[in-house]
Order: sequence, then structure tokens, then C-alpha cells
Amino acid sequence: MNIWKQAILAALFCTCTTLSGLAADEAAKTVPAEPAAQVQAANPADTAKASVPTDPLAGHTGKIIDKYYLTKGSTYKDVTTLLQTIDSQRTGLDAKTRPYYFRVDKDLTDKYFRRVRAYDEKTTEQIGDYLVAKDKSSVWRMDAPHEGLIYGSAEKMMKKSRVIIYPRYLALGSKGIVALQTPGGVPYTLNAKSLNESIAKIGEDNSIIPVKTGQVDILADVTVGDIKETASRRISVVTQADLERMAYNAYLTQLYMDTYWNWGGPFYRDWGWHRPPPPHHGHRPPPRR
Repeated sequence: MNIWKQAILAALFCTCTTLSGLAADEAAKTVPAEPAAQVQAANPADTAKASVPTDPLAGHTGKIIDKYYLTKGSTYKDVTTLLQTIDSQRTGLDAKTRPYYFRVDKDLTDKYFRRVRAYDEKTTEQIGDYLVAKDKSSVWRMDAPHEGLIYGSAEKMMKKSRVIIYPRYLALGSKGIVALQTPGGVPYTLNAKSLNESIAKIGEDNSIIPVKTGQVDILADVTVGDIKETASRRISVVTQADLERMAYNAYLTQLYMDTYWNWGGPFYRDWGWHRPPPPHHGHRPPPRR
């Protein structure tokens, strides 16, 4: 019996060993292999190079170029000559070390700027992006990280800019904005201030944050190129119910004006009669409650 027991135990031991080996092999197949040590991380220089814009019409000639860009004429000559006379440290253009060519947009940007881009002759990569004022009073570089005024003064362009302090009636629980709208989106700095922070305060993003109802003056100190200016506007912080009531009253006024002044159609125009004034305010229905 001992001999048979030993044989049986030996057979069981061999079977278990075989099954264990098979299980280990299957487990090895299911475990994902670790990345090879030879795989290298993406080269930052290659990533930066891939993000550099190139000439979208590189290799094209003739009508397709003339459709979008100026290639000759007095405007083309004036704009490109002006860029070439500016210090190369500011424009980033040096024909000796890196030959380039220009693309001058046919259409004005915001009816004021002529957009010009310079491309490398060999790689067609963009070297610079510029906005040239149509009166030649200023030139701006727009490609990061070199944005800013590189020639002239922003004085004339500033007259075409607009400080936005909105809205005039700001409801509690909402936010207002303080910003500057500039032709071509030229860079600027803005610092907004509230003259009564118990009514409204200014957030980190120059947003207007209402605190309680009342009136407050909001100031905006802006710098565009070499020009600094300050604008201000008085706004009213109101409740949401007040805002809805004002909107309803404005709707009624417009409704009465449209209905009353359009009454009679061409009758008054044909006979040359003058329309009477609109009805008295007391005739209006009470506001919605």
C-alpha cells in the first residue's frame, strides 16, 4: 500500500506542477508589457516646430494669389517698404540671414489695418505677423511672444477704440464686464476700478461683481502702445425683479410707439398732415406685477 500511495502522490505532484506552469504562462500573456526603455519622449523642439504656421498658398501662383493678396501696386510697395525700414530687432526680419517674402491681405482688417505676414522662402514657415495702419501712423507685431507696437504711435488708432463697461443696469447675482475693443485686436492692458466697493467690486478678470443695490462709478485705465487713457461710466445695481420691470416698461413704450405712429399708414404721408404727439403716459396700462 505504501508503494501505491507514493505513486499516487507523485502523480498528483506532477499534475499540480504542470497546471501551475500553464497558469503562469497564461498570466504572462495577459499582463501588458512595459514600455521599452528605448522609447523617448516627444522632442519639445519638434512640437514647437509643428505649431509654427506656414503659408497656406505656398506653391500656388496666378489668380488664386491675386484673389486674396496684393502682389504689386503702390499700396503693396508702401506697406512692405515701411516694414523693411523698421529695425530688424523689432520686426524679426533679416533678408541676409533668412530670406523671406510677404503676403499682404487685400481686405482691410476692421477697415483700418492692412494685415501682412512674412514667410521663410525655403520652409514657407511664418516669420512675422503684422498690422499696418492704412494711414501709416502705426505698425503692430501680432505673433507671440512679440506682440506690441513696433512703429509710430497708437494715438490715431485709439480714437477708433472703444471702452466697454457693460451693462448699465446690473442685476444682483450676475456679472458685468470691463474691456477695450480695438481694431485688429491689438494688445492692450486694462485696470478696472470701482469707486464704491460696497455697491460693486472688480474681479480678477476685470468683471463687475454686484454687492448690493445702488449706483457706482466704474473706472477703466487702459494702455495701448504709447497711449494711456481713462474712461468711466456710472452703472446701477438692481434686483432681478427691477430689471424685468424695466424691460417690460421698455417693451410697452416700443409697442405704443410702433402702433400709434404707424396708425393711418400712408394717409398722413399722402395728405401731408402732421401726426399728433403720442398719448399721455397716464393712458398706459400698469406694469406687470
